[in-house]
Amino acid sequence: MYQPNESCDQNNYERKSNRMKIECVITCVGYGDILAHTLPRNQIHFDSILVLTAPEDKQTQKVCDYYGVPYHATDSFGTRWGRFSKGTCINEGLSKLTRDQWICHLDADIVLPPNTRQALECATLATDTIYGVDRVECKSYLDWMRFLDNPEPVVAGNGYFIHMTHAPFQLATRVKFDQHGGYIPIGFFQLWHADSEILNYPEGHTDAGREDSHFATLWPRDKRQLLPEIIAYHLESESAPMAVNWKGRATKPFSIDSSVRDALAAARRPFTVVGGSGGSMVKEAVTFRTFAATGPLAILAWVEVRQRRTACSRRVERCSFTGGHGRRISDPD
Repeated sequence: MYQPNESCDQNNYERKSNRMKIECVITCVGYGDILAHTLPRNQIHFDSILVLTAPEDKQTQKVCDYYGVPYHATDSFGTRWGRFSKGTCINEGLSKLTRDQWICHLDADIVLPPNTRQALECATLATDTIYGVDRVECKSYLDWMRFLDNPEPVVAGNGYFIHMTHAPFQLATRVKFDQHGGYIPIGFFQLWHADSEILNYPEGHTDAGREDSHFATLWPRDKRQLLPEIIAYHLESESAPMAVNWKGRATKPFSIDSSVRDALAAARRPFTVVGGSGGSMVKEAVTFRTFAATGPLAILAWVEVRQRRTACSRRVERCSFTGGHGRRISDPD
């Protein structure tokens, strides 16, 4: 049984790394854009991190170099041949650890909250148990930036209350297998101890959807536990169907450039002018208020709309009326 620190008061907590050693492996292929946000925020929680990636993923390697985190580039993922053999690569990574205390597997798109290390050191964790955490779903780069501008602590109320709705993000689902007794800590965060003597991941699948679940079932149900003090953030670049990235990254980049492109695309769509006079001037005012309400990046989209206003005004005669005082304005492009 791991013994916690003597003092775990939130206001007086002091990390004692010698009391708890945690090694972490992170799988990251095609997620370098998201790793650039998650890696620096997760470094503080672990005594060492090894990022597992593919030789062709230069962006991930560059992010690791920037933050001074070692990486292992291997073709065992099989991504160049349309596969994603996650278990095989995790085992390569695990073999490079000392594996003498706690081990954590973490996905590249997960940010652990600032209280993570404190929560782990203050808990009475059992070395024969695998642990999971909850996560909330952040569905865009802009949503993540807005949250960082005004973050809400996970634990508040003088350290007594865990906020399940602490952010403008939806709490993600948990996973259970009835044939294995219920709750399964899935692979976005799995923490276990080397004393369990379970040191290898299942292998043989060619996508990211199964091996982590099978790994958790190597522990009986009473040895699979949730850590409610930790609520992670799952960063996504867009709302997408489950499993869309299980064979490799298919979603758009997680970046300001991608967000600006989306705003520009919205600015180019047809819209309706309210008012019977003023033509393009009324169109300009109404559209600006609409876009400005969506966030600061919308202003950049509006710059392009203004640049095209003269061309649109010359074509307003060809726009079809919607009746009354409104008129439908087609995209100038």
